[in-house]
Amino acid sequence: MSNHWYISHSREEVTLARVLPVRFDLSAEITMPVLRKTVLAHEVRKDVWRSLQGLRGFSPVVTVREELRGLRIIAGGRIENAKSVPPSLQSRLEAVLNDPHRQARWRQHARIRP
Repeated sequence: MSNHWYISHSREEVTLARVLPVRFDLSAEITMPVLRKTVLAHEVRKDVWRSLQGLRGFSPVVTVREELRGLRIIAGGRIENAKSVPPSLQSRLEAVLNDPHRQARWRQHARIRP
């Protein structure tokens, strides 16, 4: 597999994906304060991948979208040939996104510098 990532940019949103078209067979969401969207997407993707890399056919996707109260992060991805997503995978993904230590690291890396 190549190291190429597809990055879609707009004023309000950044989407990072390994495979196009983007598809979320598995996803979870959180909100965070305003940070650098592209950096945040990469940081979230790394932790999602580390947690789910043993899942055969998994390709991560992360979308970071500006909203009124901050950033909405949708993370997860595509699972090739999956008939359904076991609840344990959903729980693992939600645990990654809701981990306060990871969130602190993401904020540190993606903070807006003056």
